[in-house]
Amino acid sequence: GHVNNAATWTAVEDELARHDVVPTRAVLEYGAPIALEDEMRLFSHGSLGNNLLSIWLLCGDEVRAAGRVSWGQGSGNR
Repeated sequence: GHVNNAATWTAVEDELARHDVVPTRAVLEYGAPIALEDEMRLFSHGSLGNNLLSIWLLCGDEVRAAGRVSWGQGSGNR
């Protein structure tokens, strides 16, 4: 079986918590299913000054999901 979309969003939420931001907009695109047994790696690149965080979930060299999260001034920074 494969994981559902909620499991993928959990990885994104964990990364947001690590950067201590609350999103006002988030987009997550799925490139391929993620199986329960897949070993996933998460990469992120943040431009915190521009209120933008990009996230990639990879299995090996294949991007399985990619997202972009933004937050508004005053509404997303804690």
